[in-house]
Amino acid sequence: MRKTLFLSILCAALLFASCDEKDVAATADTVTETSSEPTYIKEGERITITSMQEWANFNYDGNFTDNCKSFLLMFIEGNSKFAEFETVKLGKWQMIRDEEVYGYSLAFNFTVTESKLETLPIGEYKTIVTDAVDCYMTFDSAAPTFLKNEVTVLSSASEAVCDWINATYSWSVPEYGKATDEMQLTALNYFIDRYGEDGKILDYKFKELLSDKLGVVVNEDLFGELYEVKDKQLYIKRDIHMGVTDFAVIGEEEKEGVTTVTVQFFADCNRFIKSDVVEYYIDKEERIIGCERIYFSDYEPYGVTNLFDEKS
Repeated sequence: MRKTLFLSILCAALLFASCDEKDVAATADTVTETSSEPTYIKEGERITITSMQEWANFNYDGNFTDNCKSFLLMFIEGNSKFAEFETVKLGKWQMIRDEEVYGYSLAFNFTVTESKLETLPIGEYKTIVTDAVDCYMTFDSAAPTFLKNEVTVLSSASEAVCDWINATYSWSVPEYGKATDEMQLTALNYFIDRYGEDGKILDYKFKELLSDKLGVVVNEDLFGELYEVKDKQLYIKRDIHMGVTDFAVIGEEEKEGVTTVTVQFFADCNRFIKSDVVEYYIDKEERIIGCERIYFSDYEPYGVTNLFDEKS
């Protein structure tokens, strides 16, 4: 009888001890979670988050687009059409919105702990992200995307190439004397930007330039709606064509009167991913006489097309 009573008391004591241990463990877990750093902080109009689970609170008014969210996730989670971002791992990061300081943009500060992407090596970065059609990232110090071999003081030949790309949004040019009607229309903006004034160019001057710089005769039927008479003179107006691209001149070499201008294109507007490399050939009279793509990337150049070279 006494043995039975003793065993009952012992079992009860063990049971209560086990329950106490579980309660202590649960309490410890609760304390740990409570003492962790907050992932959402609001100080007046300033909001800071350190977790994408707080995105809805951060973007409470819809100021930032889904495109902006996807851009940020490219860094945080490696979700991108560019496979190189899968190698980028972040440690701590934070996003801050404060209209008085950043306007409608946001601050994105982060630490890269692992990376095989040469344009975003291991380190700490402070940036401003502007949410537009494409998101732009501005670094508060020297950007890691800067090319050491970029030519910053351009020759007249390189300036002609840059003007061509920015006006036509085509990385390719036709061989001299082989320009199509489509090319004439696209090249109009190039001639207006480079040789015109106030968004237009005199008709006779355009004909002269088209013949001299590209070696073709103008097809007047193409420009019917763009003709304008002002002060008894006939002009051709700029064709509205908007776009954005990014590229860098990385080489210039003059030989026998022809300058070879080498251009590095990028696959994104922030220069994280390199695209094709193209050589352009410009003579002493700034005639663009042809081009050749010398490096083929896995990614198409951002913001430009291949309008004229059917072989590429």
